[in-house]
Order: sequence, then structure tokens, then C-alpha cells
Amino acid sequence: MPTLAQPTAELWNTIFNVVLVLGAIAVLAGTWGAFWTGNMKEFYSNERISANEAQTAAANASAEQAREGAARADERAGKANEAAAELQVRAGQLERDAAHARVEQERLKAQNLQLQMQILAQGPRNITIDQSNKIAASVSAEPNKPKIIFDYFNEPETHRFMNILGASFMEGGLECSAGQAFINTIEQGIQVWDRTGAVQRAFRAAGIIFKDMTSENSDKPTTIQVGSKPY
Repeated sequence: MPTLAQPTAELWNTIFNVVLVLGAIAVLAGTWGAFWTGNMKEFYSNERISANEAQTAAANASAEQAREGAARADERAGKANEAAAELQVRAGQLERDAAHARVEQERLKAQNLQLQMQILAQGPRNITIDQSNKIAASVSAEPNKPKIIFDYFNEPETHRFMNILGASFMEGGLECSAGQAFINTIEQGIQVWDRTGAVQRAFRAAGIIFKDMTSENSDKPTTIQVGSKPY
């Protein structure tokens, strides 16, 4: 049975016992090292999990803030749209009020003109300032400015009205002079002889009724005959 001498067997026994002790120590060290490093690994893993959870929570909070900001922006946009719609409604109402005011102004202007014409019809003949200005503006724009002779029915009202008409034509740059004063009754209203057409255009511009007596064969100078007031 024995294959080794006693000293050799004891030596190897000692060596193997040492190896066994060293192996036990290595197993113990490995067990402790595995336990210690496992705890460290779990610690770092928990740290990473906590960090990830914190980042996720921060991202969720940022997303929630963004959603709240978007909701507030939508609310402000809705209020802005409501304000714009209200302003548009008010602008439309103001435009309608302005249009109504313009219509009313024109109505009052026409009513005032009608009242003036009624007053003129009841009293001595006259023309409005606007009519006088239109006569002056019309004749001042004429390239050929005729000299006007005023014939008239010799009575105070007609003579006064002739002077009013003459003043308007002279304001426009025309030369006017008094012609024949008729004692006997002549045709009522205003008769015109003017081959240039300047007087006719001026009366039409002012809205004054007259009778055009001009003919192509007439050699009568430019004349305005003012008869008595028509009734």
C-alpha cells in the first residue's frame, strides 16, 4: 500500500493542508468580496434608479408645465379672438351709425335747401351763397368771357334781383352793365341770349331756372333779361 516514504508523505500532507487552508481562505475572501461588491453594485444600481426616477419626475413636471403653458396660451388666444370679434362688431356698428349720420345729414341739408327755397319763393327773389359761388366758379373757368348786358323790368324787386345776379357774374370775372329798363311788363323770369353758352352753363351749375332765347342767326349781344317774379 505505501508508495511514498514517510518523510515525503508528511511533506505532501503538510503541503495539501496548507493548500486546503489557503483554499478555505480564498473561498472566504471570495464570499466576502462577492457579498461586499454585490452590496456596492446594488447601491449604485439604486442610485441610477433614483437618478432615473428623478429625471423622469423632472421631465414629467416640465411636460406638465408645458401643458399648463399651452392651456394658458390657448386661453389667452381665445380671449384675444373674443376681443377681436367684439371690436369687429363695434366697428360694424360704428360704420352703420356713420352711414345713418351721413343719410341724416343729407336729409337735413335737403330740408334746409327746401326751406330756403320756400322762403325765397315767399319773399323777394334771392340766391343762396352756394348758388352765387357756383355761378362765379363756372364763368371764371370759361375760356371766352362775354360782356353781359342786363335788361330788366323797372320795378324795385326785379332791379334788386338783377343786381344780385350781376354781382355773382362779376365775382367770376365777367364785365356786366345795365341795359334797357322796361316800363311795360315783359316776360316773367330770366331770359338769356349768349352764343358762347357761358351764361347758360353758369345758371345750370347753380340750379337757377331760365329760358334760353339764343338762336344761331341772332346777332344780339350777350344779354340777361330779368323780368318780374313768377307767381
